[in-house]
Amino acid sequence: MRPGFFATFAMVFSWLAGGIGPAAADSPLSLLYQDRPPYYVTNPDGSVGGLVSGPVATALRKAEIPFEWKVRPGKRQIETIRKNRAAVCSPGWFKKPKREEFAKFSDPIYRDRPQVVVVRAAERDALPHQTLESLFTDKEWALGAKLGYSYGTFIDNMIAEIKPRMLRTPQDKTGMVRMLLGKRFDYMFAAPEEFVDR
Repeated sequence: MRPGFFATFAMVFSWLAGGIGPAAADSPLSLLYQDRPPYYVTNPDGSVGGLVSGPVATALRKAEIPFEWKVRPGKRQIETIRKNRAAVCSPGWFKKPKREEFAKFSDPIYRDRPQVVVVRAAERDALPHQTLESLFTDKEWALGAKLGYSYGTFIDNMIAEIKPRMLRTPQDKTGMVRMLLGKRFDYMFAAPEEFVDR
């Protein structure tokens, strides 16, 4: 089952960062990120690359904007931007109306392939649903979802409307896979880039 939409990752700015350019930047622009291969990868030499971070670094170098990467948990990144006390950016967030109330967004940086539903191998052929609506309505199957994370407008809206049986967790992808294997929930969403291409 593949939810039929593409997720667009954009760079989210504090209002203070909106006008930064070579002449305006007195100090390096802080780029907040969290390791999440293949989108954000801290290399052994300390540089940061990946499907999202790589193009951002290239664009900022070409624009002659000094920058530095800073590791922060996702919720803290958004809260830092919401507080608007420093010029910071956080590459790779979905553009959502609630976030536009306190942040500025760049043009898209990267477009995901359609998300997939991940289940335990033993239950792959037992999943009895062909649509998300049908799956969300089935209370025998529990969704695992990352706390504070957006799965894109389509899935987020359907979750809000149908209210599937669900467990929200602050765990990262690896922790969520462990929880799935430990039968804390029955399925989760993931971008194929995070599993298939590695």
